[in-house]
This record gives sequence, C-alpha cells and structure tokens, in this order.
Amino acid sequence: MVALVIECVWLLSDLNLISLPFISQKKSVSSGVEAGYVMKAKEDLRRRSADSLVWEKTNEKDTLYYRDSLLTLSEGSARLYLKDQTELQLSENTLVTLEEPDDKSTSEIRLRFSRGDLRARNPVARANIIGDDWLVNLERGAEVSLRKDKDSYEFEVLAGKAFLQTTQGREEMTSDKILKLNEDKNIQQIEKSSVLEWNDTKPIRVYSLGNEADVTLQWKGDAKNLILNKSGETEKSQPVSAESAKVNLQLGSYKVRLEGETGMSKARDVEIWKAPRIILKKPLPRDRIKVGEEIEFVWTGEPGVKSYRLSIGDRVEEVTENFKSVRFEQESDLQWKVEGLDEDGNVIPASYESKVFLRNEPLQAPKLKTPVIKSSEQEKPSSGFRWWSLFLNKAYAAGLDEVTFEWEKVDGAEFYILEISGEADFRNLLETQNVKSTSFVWKKYDRKKRYYWRVASGASGRRMGYFSEPQEVKPEKISVKPIEKVLPKEEKAIIETPPEVNEPVATPMEIPSGIGLAWAPSYKLANIKGESNSKIGLGGGVVAGVLFEIKKSEWHFQAWNSSQVWKPTPESEFPFQKNLSISETRLNLVKDNYGLVLHQTFVPLRLTDESISFQSLWLAGVRYQTDFWGANLVTSGAVHELSADLRFRNYLSSDTSGLRFFYGGGLDATYQLQKQGGGYQMNLIFLLGADSF
Repeated sequence: MVALVIECVWLLSDLNLISLPFISQKKSVSSGVEAGYVMKAKEDLRRRSADSLVWEKTNEKDTLYYRDSLLTLSEGSARLYLKDQTELQLSENTLVTLEEPDDKSTSEIRLRFSRGDLRARNPVARANIIGDDWLVNLERGAEVSLRKDKDSYEFEVLAGKAFLQTTQGREEMTSDKILKLNEDKNIQQIEKSSVLEWNDTKPIRVYSLGNEADVTLQWKGDAKNLILNKSGETEKSQPVSAESAKVNLQLGSYKVRLEGETGMSKARDVEIWKAPRIILKKPLPRDRIKVGEEIEFVWTGEPGVKSYRLSIGDRVEEVTENFKSVRFEQESDLQWKVEGLDEDGNVIPASYESKVFLRNEPLQAPKLKTPVIKSSEQEKPSSGFRWWSLFLNKAYAAGLDEVTFEWEKVDGAEFYILEISGEADFRNLLETQNVKSTSFVWKKYDRKKRYYWRVASGASGRRMGYFSEPQEVKPEKISVKPIEKVLPKEEKAIIETPPEVNEPVATPMEIPSGIGLAWAPSYKLANIKGESNSKIGLGGGVVAGVLFEIKKSEWHFQAWNSSQVWKPTPESEFPFQKNLSISETRLNLVKDNYGLVLHQTFVPLRLTDESISFQSLWLAGVRYQTDFWGANLVTSGAVHELSADLRFRNYLSSDTSGLRFFYGGGLDATYQLQKQGGGYQMNLIFLLGADSF
C-alpha cells in the first residue's frame, strides 16, 4: 500500500501537477548562442527554448538565446534588447521567434513574426522579419511597425528605409504610406494624410474596473471615420463628424487611425487594461477615529502600481508604500479611497470608497461574549427516519431557531450598533441593528456558513464609540442550549417522579453510521466539440478530487467532484488561450438499485478564432446501480449524456464494526450528444479513504 502511494505521488510530481520540496524542479535552459536580454516586461512574458515544450515565465534582465520563442499574454508587453542595439517592442498577444542568422559571422537579427503587434528599431545593423509568406528587410537605422489582424498584415515605416518581399514581388516601404498584405496576397498601398493629426501623439492607457472603458480622442483635420484595429481581430470603422469623439472600447490593445479624403493619419496606440483592485484594509468601513491621534490607513499593494494616491475627504497624500499614518484635528465624517499610479503616470481608479467617523471622545468598545444558539422545541420521538440525523446531532435535529449575540454594558452608552457580515471587511452587511439592550437575537442565518460580528456604542449628540474587535462565528460550531420556560410566580412547578423502568435506554448516536470519505485524484481525457467550430481537448492528471458517501438502510448517496485548471490543446491552435478552470460533479441518490443522478458537465464555446471557453451545465436523469457499477441517462434538454461507472475498493482491515481504511479505483465513461456536436469524457480514478459501511 505504501509503495503504491509513493508511486502515485512520484508520478504526479513528474507531471508537474504537484511540487515536492525534496525533489528539484528542473527549468529548461537554452544551450545556444546569446541573442540579448529582456529590458522590461509588463504582466506575463513567456519564453520557450527550441529544445523545450514548456512556456516559462520570463522576467526583466533574463537572457535570451537564438531560437527562443517569446509570447506576451493579455495586457502584457515587453521590450527586448538584441545584439547591436536592436530593440524590439512587443504588445499583448504577440508571438515572435529569434532565429539564427544565415551567416553566423555577421550580427544580423532575424525575427519570425507569427501574430500580434510589434515595433522594431535597428540603429547600427540590418535586420530581417519573417512571416509565413513574406519578408521585411530593415536597413540600418530603420524603425518599423508590424501588426496582424484577423484578415491581413499591416506594415509601416516610422523612420529609415525598409522593403517588403512577397510572392508578388518586392515593395519599398516609405514613411508616407502604409502597406497591407491581404488574404489574396496582394499588397494594398494606403496614403498617409498630412492634414489629419492627433492633438497628442502619446499612447493612451486606461484602466477599467469592468470589461470596457470610454476614451476621448481629439485631432485636427476633417476626418470621416475612426479606424479601430485591435490585435488579432477584424478592423472596425466608426463614423465621426467633429474633431473629437468618445469611443467605447473593450479590454485590449488598439491602433487607432483617422481616415479622410486625403488618406489616413498616423496610428495612435490605445490600451484598455483591467484595473487591479486595491482593497482597503484598515480602518474598516464606519470605524471611529479619535481626533488628535495618528491613525494608520492600510490597503493592499498591487503589482504594476508604482505609487498610491490616498484621498481622505479633501486631503490627498501621495505615497510609494501601501500605508500612511494621518492625524486629524477636528470632528467630521469622511470618505477615503486609494488610487494607483503606474510607472508611466496613468491613473488606476479606486475600487471603492469607505466611510470613517472622527470624534473627540469616543466611547469605549463593548466586550463581546460568546454567542449561543437556543432551540425552541424539544426533540420528539419518531418512528420514521429523519434524513437530517445523518448530519446533525440531537440538539440540531431538534430545531435551530435563533443565535443570541451578547456583550457587556459600556458606561455612557445609550444604545448599541450591531453589524453582522459574511466577510471580515464589513463592506457588505447582512444585518445592522440599533438596539438599547446588550443582546440581540438573530434568526436569518445559515448554520453552515461563517459570519463576522462587531458592536459599537453610541449616545445622543452624535457621540459614537469604538467598534469592538470583529469576532468570527460559525453557527454549526456553537453549543446549543434549550430555551428556558419560566413559570409564573404564583404557580409552583409540580415535579413528578417517573416510575422506574427496567428497559434499557438507547443512547443516541452523535456520529452517523454508514459514512465514507475518500481522496479521489484522477486522470482525465475529454474530447468534446461544440457550436461554431469550438472544441475542447483535455488530457492530464487531476489532483483535486473527492468522493463522499452516505448509506442509511436501503438508501445510498454519493457525491463526487473533481476540479482542475486546464490548457486547451493543441497549444499551437490556442497560443494566447488563458487556462480554463473546469469542475465536474456527479450526485447520485439510489434506493434498491434505482435512483436519480445530477451531473455537472461542460460544453465548448468559441470566443474568438484563437480562444476558447466553456459553459458549465447541470444534467438530470435516472440511474441504475449495483454494488460495483452503475449506468446513467441524463439530459438538459439540449445536451444528452449516456454514462457508465465502475468502482472497487480493497479494505486494510477485515473488522466491520467501525471505521475502515481502504484503497481502490474506478472508471467513468461518458458519451455526450449535442445539437451540433458532442464527444466523450473518461476519468480513471484512484481512491484512498475510509468508511464505516
């Protein structure tokens, strides 16, 4: 058994699915000739050497080698320094390869451009940029811009001289025109206008808390259209009538041009990036602050933020750290927020604002007591089976009515403010109450969730008190007490002594019998086609898997779940694809071999030509089950599945009186049918757990 576990762990480590501290994780290192290094990298920059299949994260100052491939991901960019002072600027979703020169005695730079948006400058050496069926020759001192959209390539000379070589011939690239290579392999020349000019030529970068942002553009000249070119997508045109326009853009990198009767303007770079969320940590919302004392404001530090702008009411402080101590000299109610500034001075908007109260003499914070749960009904005997007794002890099964929060009295307090939240930051409150007593009874809770509560005192004249330190509470962990029934004073309780009974009294079980739990890692294979030529192919180990079972008489409940982050394959088809976090769940409820089943599965969705996503679906149906195997027929109306599963386990003990440990395995096979597609899924499952069946 031990040997089997060691082999499984070793296999998962070898597949890089888990990391073991005593096993060194090898990183591929190029053994070729150095070609340069990374000057600057924004977000993720990935490098893959010629002798490796792995894309590795690459940082500033890392060495680059000939035959390395470089890939920038969404919202990423990079600046590379190559031999003989050649500089390469890569925008997001750009893929290039540094090829070795034909003549190794020279320092000529050769780049293979696959997709994206790049700018190259070579002050002292010649360079070549190679595409699928074209070649750009850069003379010394040239600077060029290349971009690939969905249907064509765009070439532009910004300085110097260059030539574009295609199957149709050789074309000189000059600064007064733009060249486009369309799908028909013909070169289209577009004249640059000398009368259409941007008021400001600097690149625009806007951070958005959502998935889009409005950008205001201003120019000089009689423009008819704005030409919006997003990397990897089809070019779009928007009519304009004045010398300014507000444009709504989705996240991504754009080149924007003005189009008029005299031609097109120079391109202006526009980037819409997802804003990092700056979380305010201290003080908490609605906290009380004493006037004349320093209070520390703290927030989360975010990558890519060079400095922060702390605003408290009308007061603004710029700091480089993620904290600042501030003193206030008079009472007021203030809002505070934190904005960020990136290395280029672009503003990262505040995620939200928080309110604080400044007071001269705040009341003391109440001391909190441990909450209690009181049950309002006594447990009644029943001959039937109570399903909740599988999960709850006697007290819980009797009925959960109310959680009582209590605290100590504060001198000078006329009332108390109680706050209950589902999160420790108290931004979104589930309950807020103004009470005059030192207790509060709450019934709107879920016993399986966790909550946070705190109390502050108050008095007339806008006098406030400090909040107590927040206390976490989990209702299922709280001891249960019966509600005491108080008899009227004029009545006397008559206590009757019950007759002695010789029959044995059954002791209720606190822990349910017939329960099992197992770690269920698996190896998954999936090949599913969907609409719009979408397809997801998965294959690999899944570490995060669990199997939970309950047996009660003839009833059998099973819950199996696995979750893993996947990279769609083949990688060459989805080079810019972000990982997909896919979860699969199967719930079975069976009585006497027949029952119901719920299956959480997924179907592919096409986002763009180069990116894929999925839709998670719940399918319901019927199940037939024996001790070792089961068969299911489920549907959602649009998606239908037929599946079979097999389970076996070997117990490490023959004693059936208590908890037994086991190991085993299983196989799930599913065939999926859709309106315009379908496919299969298979899970080879390993089990390691314990049960009391």
